[in-house]
Amino acid sequence: MLEQLQQTQHLQRSLFIHNEKNPFHCTEELFSTLKEAINKKTPFSLIRLGDGEGRILAYPRLFEDDVFISQVLTYQFGKEVIGELKKEIAEDFLAPSMLKLQSLIKNSILNADVIGAPSWLHFREAVNEKNIIAQTAQSVCLQSVDQLVSKDIPIFDHFIFKPFNKSGFFKRLLENLDCLTVISHTDISDTLVDTFDLKSCNHIKIPGHQSFMKSGEFHFPTRYKEIENEIQVPDRGHLFFVAAGYLGKHYCNIIKQKGGIAIDIGSIFDGWTGLGRPDATANEEQRLKKPRKLYIHMGHHKTGTTSLQFSLVQSENQLKEAGISFLKHNKSGNSSELISVSAARSRITTKLTSTFYNLIREAPEGDGIISAEHLSFIENEAVIEELAMECKKHFDDVVVICYLRRQDKLAISLKQQAAKQPFSGASPSSALCGHDNKNVLPPLTFTLFNYLNFEQKVQKWQRVFGANKVVIRVYDKEVLHEECICADFSKLLKLKTPLKTINVNDGLGAVKTKIKHLLLETKAPSEIIDYFDKLKISDGDYELRKVEHSHVNFMRAFAEINNSFILDSELLSVLSNNNPVTYYEPEREVEDVVIELLLMAENIPPDVRNNYIKLLKVFR
Repeated sequence: MLEQLQQTQHLQRSLFIHNEKNPFHCTEELFSTLKEAINKKTPFSLIRLGDGEGRILAYPRLFEDDVFISQVLTYQFGKEVIGELKKEIAEDFLAPSMLKLQSLIKNSILNADVIGAPSWLHFREAVNEKNIIAQTAQSVCLQSVDQLVSKDIPIFDHFIFKPFNKSGFFKRLLENLDCLTVISHTDISDTLVDTFDLKSCNHIKIPGHQSFMKSGEFHFPTRYKEIENEIQVPDRGHLFFVAAGYLGKHYCNIIKQKGGIAIDIGSIFDGWTGLGRPDATANEEQRLKKPRKLYIHMGHHKTGTTSLQFSLVQSENQLKEAGISFLKHNKSGNSSELISVSAARSRITTKLTSTFYNLIREAPEGDGIISAEHLSFIENEAVIEELAMECKKHFDDVVVICYLRRQDKLAISLKQQAAKQPFSGASPSSALCGHDNKNVLPPLTFTLFNYLNFEQKVQKWQRVFGANKVVIRVYDKEVLHEECICADFSKLLKLKTPLKTINVNDGLGAVKTKIKHLLLETKAPSEIIDYFDKLKISDGDYELRKVEHSHVNFMRAFAEINNSFILDSELLSVLSNNNPVTYYEPEREVEDVVIELLLMAENIPPDVRNNYIKLLKVFR
């Protein structure tokens, strides 16, 4: 072994690119080589050889059989692999196993465009009993490269990706890349997508290093054959990161042959995940920490928000598995109660309370979701700016999700919501829509127009958070994924397990809605309003008529606004069409129904009841 080391000593420097300087200082040269291949979409392979590969390349020379068994086969593939090798290959398994691995690695060396190998940095320690096998194996790597590789192939230190990673070159390398495929022991596709701003990331799973990770599978001699077939190159120049031990060199060779670009990043991946070789996982600074993302669901009102919020509450466990926390203050999941809203004259004024901000400040690690439809009331851009500043203190990325609804449908539904209030003006919906009980559609006041002016509102959020950080969806079965707000939201978040589907229909019903609007419009005494709030009134007890109406005049005010949106044509069509709205009205005059029910009421003071009945007869 000493003779082997002496014979190859000169190669420790002469083989390497820019051998006059520290091998770890060649990261810029490596980056340029890799970036050129990626930009040109040239089929390409970078492999790295260490003492493990050196032992394989040395077979059957230099070392005893026990070294090849314990420091190659069982070290990486597990002690149980011996039985598998005897079953799959032969009782006398060593020679055919080692020669097969050796053949795969030699072919990979012959076809590589860049090679990493042990430079003089890894021979500085004086040879002793503990390191002589490793140093000899490293020298075999140099000898093999010298014999098999042409002189124009650049050779870097096989640990070059340590300084490469530390200096942020991976971020630059993946800049503007749409898709990456990773061959590794652990799927961290979501983290890679977020860290490197990729559109997508695919994963091919291998059994991990069996000295440090137990998988129950044999990478060699069985699983690797399946992986050969799983490697598919969708487009010429498609990039692969490979972290797969000895067989990773073989995968890089296959990828290049199929037209892809393969980079053997090795144990850098262990450092990113914190799983695998202890020497690679020891430095926690190398962990790829998924950037924290906050999803702000801002409504609008009457776009399935209650159903979605209940779904988020009931899906908290699966959200946690996806690394997402639902930030909530109450059991309903609606944080609107933490937003102060007042409608004065022609303006809606909003203020986010400290408790709302505390939900963001005290959010657990990972991503978060906060839902509050009252955010859609915000007219003052300074309030949005204040929210953005607070979010960005605690999260790396913020995405605003805004559901719109055709304005007449939203206004009708919002007015129905206003009927639930205990007195006129008790809520923003009441102040916005009023309580005219004769018309299903509220009058288009300046305040309501501002609320429904989606273009003006969305532009404010886009100016503050960025146009690409405000996601616009339309609440309509025609365009919702699977016709469901919960499924649609799940798709936006790219949840592997969708949120639970929940449909909350908390309307009062056609008859009771009309009754409540009448009571609120006429400022009925609180005793009467309380009585009707508690009274069960079923639409089934009354004859209803179906009404279909196109609110052309109402929608004309928003035609130009809606068409100015840069939206998918399908979304824009649903938002802008004038299809009639269908609803139901009681056949009887609502005043007659109220009088009839009041005459049966026992808990209302007679004078209050009788005086109000007199008012209704005049009002009618």
